Amino acid sequence: MAAVVYELVKSLLELLASHVGVEGVAIGGLAAVVVGLWYLREAADAFVVLARYSRVLSLIGFVVLVLAVVGTYSGVVDVGSAVSAVGQFVNRVSEVLH
Repeated sequence: MAAVVYELVKSLLELLASHVGVEGVAIGGLAAVVVGLWYLREAADAFVVLARYSRVLSLIGFVVLVLAVVGTYSGVVDVGSAVSAVGQFVNRVSEVLH
C-alpha cells in the first residue's frame, strides 16, 4: 500500500513539475501550508471562545440545578409543572421553526 501511495505522489509531483516547474510546486506547497496553518489558528481561536462560554454555561447550569433541587426539596418548585412548561416551550419553538 505504501508503494502505491509513493508512486501516486511521485507521478503527481512529476506532472506538476512539468507544468509549473519545481519552483512553482515549492511555492504552491508553501502557500498551501500557510493557508492550512491560518485556518488551524482560526479554528483554535473558535475553540478558545467555545471553551470560555462552556465554562460560564457550566457554572450557570450548576447554579440552576442546585436551585431546582433545593426548590423541589422545599416544595417551592413543582416538578410536574416545570416539565410541562418546558414541553410547551419546546412545542412553540418547533412550531416557529417549521
